[in-house]
Order: sequence, then C-alpha cells, then structure tokens
Amino acid sequence: MNPNDVISLYGAAAPAPAPKRKSAGRAWLLSMILPGLGHLYCGLKLRGGLVMGFSVAGMFALVSSIAASAAGDPSMGWLASLGIAYLPMLYVFGFLDAYFTAREMNRGIDPTLVDSPRVACALNLMWSGFGYFYLGERVKGIAVFVAMTVVGFAPLVLLGGSPAIASVITFAALVVWVALAADAYRIGRRSFNAQIEGLDLVADANPSHLPAAVPLAVGGAIAALFALILLAGMVATALGVAQA
Repeated sequence: MNPNDVISLYGAAAPAPAPKRKSAGRAWLLSMILPGLGHLYCGLKLRGGLVMGFSVAGMFALVSSIAASAAGDPSMGWLASLGIAYLPMLYVFGFLDAYFTAREMNRGIDPTLVDSPRVACALNLMWSGFGYFYLGERVKGIAVFVAMTVVGFAPLVLLGGSPAIASVITFAALVVWVALAADAYRIGRRSFNAQIEGLDLVADANPSHLPAAVPLAVGGAIAALFALILLAGMVATALGVAQA
C-alpha cells in the first residue's frame, strides 16, 4: 500500500490530503525583509526563530557598537566586527534556505526529517566544525573546531598581534572557512539525496514563478561585495602599516 494513503472507516484506501503549497518567491521576499520570516512562513518555527533571533541580536550589537564609537567609547568595537562578519552570512542563508525549503516542501519533502546541506554549509561557515556536528560527524567536527582555534590564535601569540599579521591570518582563515563550508554542503547534499531516495515525490516541473537564478544572483552579489569590502580593509591595513 502507498504510505501516502490512509484507511477509511469502511476499509477503503483514500489518498491523504496534499500538503498546502508554499510560495518560494514569497518565502524569499519575507526573508529579504527580515531573516527568519520566510522560515516561519514555511512552518519551520525553530529554524526561523534562531535565524531571526541571531539576526536581530547582530543588528542590535552593530548599532550599539557604532553608537558607542561615535560617543568616543571604542571598547565595543568587537561587537561591530562580529556583526559585520555574521550578518551578511545570516542574511544570505536566510533567504536562500527559505526559498529552496519552500520548493522542497512542495515536492513533499519534510524539512524536519532530512539533513539540509544549506544548514550544514552555513554552520561550518559561521562556526568551524558545527556543520559536521549537524550532519552527525562528531569526530570530524571536533577535529576541525580544535584545529581552527589553534590556527587562529597560535600565530598571533607566536608572531605578535600586529594589524598586518592579523589581516593575513584573517584572510587565510576565511579561505579555509569557505572550503569547510563547501565540504559540509557536499556531504549534506549527499545525505539529503540518500534520505529522499525512493520517496514518492511530486515532480519539480514548475517549482516557482521566481527563478532560482534570482535569489542565487542576489546572494552571490552580497557575498562578492562582502569579500571586496573585507579585502579592501585588509589592503588598507597593510598599506597603513607599511607607511608607518
């Protein structure tokens, strides 16, 4: 018997009601307005609440740091650094994950029962090794977390904490983070495909009125702009040190 069928009181099999279709474009637009809204629209309360909570906290920390700096108090500068580093990642993850989650739900995939390669990618990008924990690869997650922590702090302790050295270490760490994020996405996609294999899914012939190229292009543009700003800051720091 098809698992999507239910037994009536008279013993006849009747098809289960189809899940309510979600608009991937609407999920994307809501997450563009505020990260997490698109997930809540899709019914993912926990994921949406976490994305929204961290995003709001990051925006509050960034504004507070800027206000403190304008008042002559530089002690909260680290909050600005955290906000600048994590907010773009959360924003891009928020609208991309909401868009593709809506499309997957329309095919009959329950996002709470399968591994998400996008979640694994975002976790590894923001907190090294956490994407592997999410995928159940705990040993690999611990090894990556410890290695990245050592690599991040050891050169600063051994070579000194000059701005030039810090910039080089930050750039190298970002390259490694991107590679780890790509690896987590690869493993997550393989796990996702294995988990949905054999399921009676709806064809993805007309997934959304909004082509996937649009959110992907927006996400790519934001990532490229963030990388250029970060690179420009590193170059300015290096030039300032050289002139001094």
